Amino acid sequence: MSAPPSLGRALISGGAVIALGYGIMKVTTPSDEQFYNKLSPELKKKVDAQRDATRRKAAYAEQIARARTQDDSQAVWSEGLRAKDSAPPPAMNTPAGSR
Repeated sequence: MSAPPSLGRALISGGAVIALGYGIMKVTTPSDEQFYNKLSPELKKKVDAQRDATRRKAAYAEQIARARTQDDSQAVWSEGLRAKDSAPPPAMNTPAGSR
């Protein structure tokens, strides 16, 4: 009768199989950029449209979140002359020969 395999040998063999599988996966799986570059032009347009829609949805969700946390106790125009943006911009001093 043969002796049962030892625990150490089983762990080393299992680790080797996992490492080999991970290595094969890393070598054969393309990056997102490589995958995108191999797409046909019509699929690239669809991917770009989807990415743009996702970006717009995220911006809209962020705008809604900011609106919910904003203090609505006073209207924006109630500041009047005390508002930061009501002052005219500073005059720019340009050299005489620059025009």
